[in-house]
Amino acid sequence: MGLTLYYRGRLDDLRQTSCLIDELREIAEICGWENAALDEDWSLPPQARVVVLPGLSDYRIIGHLALRGLEILPHPSCEPVSFYFDREGTLWSVPGRALSLDQRERPDRPFISVKTQFAPAEIHIAIVRLLRYIKGRYISNLEVRDEGGFWETGDPVELERRRESINQALDLLKHALSATEVLPSIQRSAEQVLRLVEDTLHRKGLHG
Repeated sequence: MGLTLYYRGRLDDLRQTSCLIDELREIAEICGWENAALDEDWSLPPQARVVVLPGLSDYRIIGHLALRGLEILPHPSCEPVSFYFDREGTLWSVPGRALSLDQRERPDRPFISVKTQFAPAEIHIAIVRLLRYIKGRYISNLEVRDEGGFWETGDPVELERRRESINQALDLLKHALSATEVLPSIQRSAEQVLRLVEDTLHRKGLHG
């Protein structure tokens, strides 16, 4: 449970993969976001499986995913934003690709999910700005579903209203379960990160 962004799509031109990866890395470095790259061999057939570790609610991915791209982490309390591509240019997350190859899930065009509930609203806005830039430049068929409504409306007030509604529901659930969740401390000004993203995308000629 929590405010989440969903997106899926396929590159307009596979030859643009390296250019997109370079731009994503540049944006991540400007904003101080952690990032992790994959540069696997597309010519080798993808073969991977998911191994659930005994006694733990964790798993390990074994095998070759045949993915290239970058994953960025905009905030310690936000899930990573994945831009990994297979040899057809389809967007994947690492877990989604592994589950598909392991035949646990077989989506035709998989959605990638990013939960932003516990990060500041500015982080959610920054991710939407980034997705809009990528749609305009690299993935014209990009489909986004935003539980915060910001992708559709551009309204930060509506986004905050939905975040607060979910926060209240989570608080009620925590109280009912008598549980306390300790959230990571904020490492960087969310407002500053948002300004960096918007300034960077503005310089690149597309600002949504």
